[in-house]
Parts: sequence; structure tokens; C-alpha cells
Amino acid sequence: MDDGDFFDPKKRFEEEKPIIKAYVTEKFPEAVYDSVTGIWYKVLESGTAGSYTYKVKDTANSKLIQANVNVKYSVRLTNGVEIDKSPADTGMNMLVGANLNTGAKSVINAWLYAFFPKKIGEYNLNGLTVNGLQKGAKIRLVTPSLWAYGHQSVGKVPEDAPLDFTIEVLDIKD
Repeated sequence: MDDGDFFDPKKRFEEEKPIIKAYVTEKFPEAVYDSVTGIWYKVLESGTAGSYTYKVKDTANSKLIQANVNVKYSVRLTNGVEIDKSPADTGMNMLVGANLNTGAKSVINAWLYAFFPKKIGEYNLNGLTVNGLQKGAKIRLVTPSLWAYGHQSVGKVPEDAPLDFTIEVLDIKD
């Protein structure tokens, strides 16, 4: 970039659309496009219906949505190279959460869209599914870099990299 240039995430989002569409057409043709987020996805296994109910927890200073999950996952670049996966078949424990007041989150936005339901009461979360991911669910999603790591490189993820995730929910609880 020249000194006068600045990074425009909306422009990058638009630039990635044809790249992601070509990748999905070749490698993931059964994917469904979410027009709100630009994420392509397919629920591979729906899991146990009603095994978890997402809630907005109203604390003194914050409105929180969070779930403790045990997941198996893998992530690939759109060139097909696997760059990360959960370390064991027994899965990995993590918190999937967001503070609706501050915007703080424990995982990338793409994972929030995958896990959280479309809505909780008055809160429109833009989740990919009506009820959110449940125990036993498995989802594959291809996300624009805007909802992953954006214009920064993190570990093996280069800057501005759309990512292809497969996530399996082994357990989920408060």
C-alpha cells in the first residue's frame, strides 16, 4: 500500500465474493449462501434438537451470550491447505461468547454466526440457523476474511484470507 492508501474492509469483502463463489462451486457445491453475512454453509448433522437453549444473560453492566463447548474442528485456506485442527479426537473445550454491549467476543465472528441462533428474543444475531448449533451438530462454512481474521495474519492464516471451517459440536452447556 502507498502512504495515502488505507484498507477498506467493505471493498475487500466485495473483492472476495467471486473468489469464494468459485471455491464453493468447485469444492462445496451443496453449500447455501447467507446473504446477510456472505457466509456459505451447510449443516452436515443437525445434532440433538433442544439439547441447548441460547440465552441473553443480563448482568449489571452487560448483556452476554455464551456457551461452553467441546468441539472438533478443522480449517482450510481456499487453496485447500489445512492450516489448523483440534488437537485431539476428544475435542477441544472453549467458550463461545459475545458481549452485546461492548462487542467483545471469545471467538471470530464466523463462529458466532455458526453457533448462535438467528434471534434470541429482541436480539437479532444473524446466526446461520434458527436454533443455533446443538450437541452433536456438525457444520461446514466458508467465510469471508471480514468474519475471520480480516486484514491481519494470525499463525498460519495470512491476511485477508477467506476460510473453510468444519466444526463438530461434541458437547455444549452453560
